[in-house]
Amino acid sequence: MPLAARGMLTSYTKVWIPRDDYPPPFLLGQVILDDGTLLFSHVRCLPADQLVPARVSVVVPQQPVDGLAFWFEPDPSLS
Repeated sequence: MPLAARGMLTSYTKVWIPRDDYPPPFLLGQVILDDGTLLFSHVRCLPADQLVPARVSVVVPQQPVDGLAFWFEPDPSLS
């Protein structure tokens, strides 16, 4: 069963410690998808003053980018 493509970012943190191939800083966030699935993943393109909860969409590139197969960004349908 496919997962929902959108959800609610409920919390996030900026990570300052290098991890594998990810130079700091990078954001990790908790997202509750519209189907109820809870994920903890990378978040990109989030404004520095973003408040939560906030709507986000999953991004799945054709090829991994910076080692990531997917991540979340602010929902473009709300712009």
